[in-house]
Amino acid sequence: PPPPPPPPGSCPGPAARSVKMTTLNWEKLPRGRIAATLWSQPKLSAVLPGGRAELHVDAKRLEELFVQKEAAVSRQNSRRGSGLLGAAGPDVPVPASGRAVSLLDPKRATNVGILITQLKRPSRRRAAQGPSFAALLGRSSQFEEIPAEELRDAILEANTSAGPFASEPDPAASVGKEQMAAEEAEQARRVTLANQVLEIMPTQEEREKLLAFDGDEADLSKPDRYLRMLAGIPRLEQRMKCILFKLRFDDELMAACEELRNLRDAVSAAIGCEALHAL
Repeated sequence: PPPPPPPPGSCPGPAARSVKMTTLNWEKLPRGRIAATLWSQPKLSAVLPGGRAELHVDAKRLEELFVQKEAAVSRQNSRRGSGLLGAAGPDVPVPASGRAVSLLDPKRATNVGILITQLKRPSRRRAAQGPSFAALLGRSSQFEEIPAEELRDAILEANTSAGPFASEPDPAASVGKEQMAAEEAEQARRVTLANQVLEIMPTQEEREKLLAFDGDEADLSKPDRYLRMLAGIPRLEQRMKCILFKLRFDDELMAACEELRNLRDAVSAAIGCEALHAL
């Protein structure tokens, strides 16, 4: 005979949890997709004893298996108090629960967090006198983070003449080769910035998940907040491709003109070649 059903109250709700649990990073399945899985009621009835259509979970046993060790909790709290946690930056508010909410896959959130730190521009506080900008490209002190709101406005307007995608000329570069090198480096920075935004652009699934979040946005982790900001921009990919086209237009035009000149010279040489006509 099938085993008797568990006693009432064996699956307490979240409010009954009395201990801190170990975080389990998984992706929640939307209700609309449950019907095609084992967890739909008809399929559960076929595999559960007694034809039950509901899965009862032994919450007490789960707490025993996934309880968070006190030593780990105290160590994490001490790290947070000493400022070792919160690598997303000092501007990230800590929610009341002490843990930032993340809707992204952990690996994806890490990659986005790394790329966000690379979204920078030349510091506007750099002195007009001093070493040239081209010689300081490797120094992080010469760059500053781009405010998310400023990046959003530039993308909405596809603006490359002002804002993060605008050229920041180096006032310390001298005329000649040094100035040319500084201009090339600045152009490369602008194109790289646009490609980086395209790289962290949220997928359709991430967009739906981030925009559906109805909690306090300050509780989200920095990568989640940044991608949520990008997810709210209409036709984001098309706007970014437009920005890239504008940034590359002059270089592409010069390259095309050079190819046309080469083609014209080749045609002229072929027309004036007596040996070729003799053949």
